[in-house]
Amino acid sequence: MTRSTAIRRVAALLAVFIMLAQAVIVAAPAGASGASNGRPDRGSDNTATPTVQPTAQPTTQPTMSPSPTSVPGSTYNYDVVVVGGSSAGVGAAVAAARMGAHTVLLADGPWLGGMISAGGIGTTDTDNLASSGLFEEFRLRVRDYYTAQRNAGQLQCLTPAPVAVDNNYANPTIAGAIIAKQRGGSYNTGYALYTWNMVDGKCYLQMYNLQCNIAAQYPVSGFNYEPAVAAQILYSMTLAEPNLTVMLNSPYSGVITDSGTVVGVNVLTTTGGLTQTVSVRGKVVVDATERGDVLADAGTLWQDYVFGREPSTSANSAPPPLQSRVYNEHDAGKTYVTPLVGGAVGDGDYGLMAYSYLLTLEYAPQRPLIANPFANIPDSQGHTGDQNETYISYRQSFEQNPTGYWNDIWYQWRRFLPNNKLELNLTDLPGANYVSLDSPSNYLTDPNSRAQIDQTHRLFALSFLYWAQSHVDAAQGWRPALDYGTADGAPLQMYVREGYRLVGLKTMREQDFGCTSLGCDPHSLPYITDSVAAGKYALDSHTVQYFSDSNGAHNEGQYWIGNLYSYQVSYGVMVPQQIDGLLVPLAVSASHVGYSALRMEPIRMAMGQAAGVAAALAAAQNIQPRAVAISALQNNIVAQGADLYAYTDVPRSHWAWRPIQQLTMRGIVRGSSVPNTFAPQRQVTRAELTRMLTLAENWQLTTPPSPDFSDVPTSYWAYAYIETAYAHGAIGGYPDGTFHPNQAVTRAQMARMVVRTAGYGTATPATPTFTDVPPSYWAYGYIEAAKLHNLMSGVDTTHFQPNLDLTRAQAAQTVYVLIGQLACLCPSRRAKRYQLW
Repeated sequence: MTRSTAIRRVAALLAVFIMLAQAVIVAAPAGASGASNGRPDRGSDNTATPTVQPTAQPTTQPTMSPSPTSVPGSTYNYDVVVVGGSSAGVGAAVAAARMGAHTVLLADGPWLGGMISAGGIGTTDTDNLASSGLFEEFRLRVRDYYTAQRNAGQLQCLTPAPVAVDNNYANPTIAGAIIAKQRGGSYNTGYALYTWNMVDGKCYLQMYNLQCNIAAQYPVSGFNYEPAVAAQILYSMTLAEPNLTVMLNSPYSGVITDSGTVVGVNVLTTTGGLTQTVSVRGKVVVDATERGDVLADAGTLWQDYVFGREPSTSANSAPPPLQSRVYNEHDAGKTYVTPLVGGAVGDGDYGLMAYSYLLTLEYAPQRPLIANPFANIPDSQGHTGDQNETYISYRQSFEQNPTGYWNDIWYQWRRFLPNNKLELNLTDLPGANYVSLDSPSNYLTDPNSRAQIDQTHRLFALSFLYWAQSHVDAAQGWRPALDYGTADGAPLQMYVREGYRLVGLKTMREQDFGCTSLGCDPHSLPYITDSVAAGKYALDSHTVQYFSDSNGAHNEGQYWIGNLYSYQVSYGVMVPQQIDGLLVPLAVSASHVGYSALRMEPIRMAMGQAAGVAAALAAAQNIQPRAVAISALQNNIVAQGADLYAYTDVPRSHWAWRPIQQLTMRGIVRGSSVPNTFAPQRQVTRAELTRMLTLAENWQLTTPPSPDFSDVPTSYWAYAYIETAYAHGAIGGYPDGTFHPNQAVTRAQMARMVVRTAGYGTATPATPTFTDVPPSYWAYGYIEAAKLHNLMSGVDTTHFQPNLDLTRAQAAQTVYVLIGQLACLCPSRRAKRYQLW
């Protein structure tokens, strides 16, 4: 079954009770306003305060506490104020602190990490290509933690029995792979191995947890983890930073502005049972909330934010085929975009993709079944538990096709975690987070209804588990994990997949994500020169609303379009057009379609890390974030180990990773003919190296009407670079008047070209540095000069190997060093150089 077909089945089952779900009444908790601009208290993302402490694995339970102890009515001052304990918030706070900025991280709940921990995303929809910087550091810590557990024999992993897959569940989709059951086979997702086998005419699905079931073949990846473990690791990362203060359980309650500039925020703190407002001020404020709360408050003055789906006439909209009101019929062989009844393709509205409570389950058949979540919630007639009218609507929908509903969720959207746990995704409630498509009243804009909407989603997810554990064989033995310490076992926060979106200096739209499964020319992939992060994920929106017509039930707004290559994120998407003093790394500037690829936790942490670096630079220089030099920003992001462009063949461990990252952003080097690759070991040609040196010097290109070399005609791709470098004396040709542009460059030739480009003279010591480069060698003076000025070194202490062909990685390293030296020579030369240092 394909992804969209599975979700349409769920759509048909759930449509009957959406209105009832919205009608569930739950009293909102009382809270002081504290908002300096008069807006009501927005509440906390972590509305479920733990009431039961877990006992299953106390060693992994976070022991976080606010630091320092906040004093009601006080004002704190910092260089950088990060609002929100999300993955982006942790990334921003740690990055700013590592830059030396006095930083505070304000988390509204008891855990750090947002959806990574408190929200139950125990597996990340990514791969190594999208893991760098602080997220890669987090992944490696997870890997080391579980590797140590496994080596000590403490890691527990359940291997479920093979499941017979009947004909009603053909072509199961597991993590994007469709494998025909008749053919059998296997698929490795990086955290689980799925195998299909035919026995007696039936297909059996077997799942293995790669963390420990087959350890000899697969090392621990670090891409899946228990929520409590993730929270503890993230908290330990913050504790290691002496410049960082963390304040937990301090929800945001209002923005502080001064002459139109954001200068701080108010947060609510509780001391001795008394909740009061604390003001936290900073030179730069980073809004890392998952809703975009600070942005929305500050944006009321400038309208620098949007929400919902913009019309196709908007400057920020995506081009066809992904415009506003759409539903996915691609897998049924129909037109990809079909006009919605009551609206046309391209219409804008206030619809939001579905929210949900993910569930973290543990195989613990010895524990009692969970109670009906409506046990103490009366309906309009006073009925509770199994007689509650809302639960009855849920139950009736489940029972229309119990096996099919569970299979859709269980076999496609479960992700195995360590220690006999799993993540259960896609317990969505489309339409329950807004009043109507044409009304601006929704979960974001109506704080008074936020707790009610949150509880509606929570009760639905728990109702599903309550029903399934008694009616579906595959669900037997699974109970809510004890990680969160909540009375009902639900996570600490709801999955807010889409909130407010910034109107920034730049906006990411569909075409900014390169090639998708819809097709494109992979050689035309864009390079974003002000990139501050790189990610890889599909354009993926969950359903916005259900509707039915003569063709059946449909998931309007749902699509999943695979992204074949990595993408880059522009700095401008987190910088407001008009608001000063604010950076927004999570609710970034993107179209509705564009944002659907930016909502995964690895890229959220990467964007947060970039914002933290930018905030620290702005604070240190007392300038606005929009004035931060891109070169300085990128240099410091790379210094923290984060990708600006993701090459599959140049990992962070590669010795030339940093030069290649830096030079790619300045257009001095480019990838190979295979997208997302650099080919670092390939030989560099004379034409390629000449282009690199010309761009490094930032010389103005010259194109004489007649070529100076007989084998470099005016039509040659590098004609202007070769003529320009020749005019500046950086290169020369052969005695016969040729240049041999496609010939590989030797190390001796590189030494000559780079020394002449830098303007250094030759060096002729009486005693040669290298035994294989005697004074009689034609390039002796240039090689000695290259060594003297630290532009090139030998292959070892005594050998240079002058006739060895140069690789692209070696060329990038040398040019990178050259630029750094040229930038420091003198003011007149420095003014025209790329400022990398």
